[in-house]
Amino acid sequence: ELALSHSNLTEKNKLISAVLTYIQENMDLAHTAAVKAQLHEMSLFGHTQYADIGLKARLVLAELDRPKFSARKATILKDLEEMRQDADRDDAKSPALDRLLAIPESILDV
Repeated sequence: ELALSHSNLTEKNKLISAVLTYIQENMDLAHTAAVKAQLHEMSLFGHTQYADIGLKARLVLAELDRPKFSARKATILKDLEEMRQDADRDDAKSPALDRLLAIPESILDV
C-alpha cells in the first residue's frame, strides 16, 4: 500500500528498487513466504508509474525458480562428459545430448 501512494513517488520507487536489488543479491531472503507474497503483489504492478518495480519483482520471482548458475554449469559439464563417453562407445544416440538440448538455459549459460 505504501508503494502505491502518490506522495514522493519517485523517491519511494528508488527505495523499493534498492530493496529489490538487495533481495536479488541475497536470494535466500526471497525464499520466505512473506517476501514471496510481497514480490508477487509487486509483480502485478502494471501502471506506468510502477512498471519498473513490477518488472524487477517479476525478475526476482523468475530467478527463484532457476537453479543457481553453479548447479546449471555442473549439469552441463556432466552431460558433456557423458556425451564424450557415448561418442567413444559409438552410440548412435546420446541421452546426454537430448538432456542438454532440452534445457533452454544451457544455451544462455554458454
